[in-house]
Amino acid sequence: MNAFDVFIDGTWVNRVFDSETDPDEVKRSLVNHDGYCAGIEVKRGGKSIPKGQCWREDEIQCGYRTVRR
Repeated sequence: MNAFDVFIDGTWVNRVFDSETDPDEVKRSLVNHDGYCAGIEVKRGGKSIPKGQCWREDEIQCGYRTVRR
């Protein structure tokens, strides 16, 4: 499995794992299958998780945080 980091407006929101190797294919799957907003950016995951806070699924689908924690 390969790690991919998901960003919205440059803010890290989630790390996902997929057997796919192309970040564009992972994005396509997240948008079309999982309902993520189309404005996400997907990058290959590094050894550590970027600074940020994991968003809830509904927030990622909306494309913004509904509750600031």
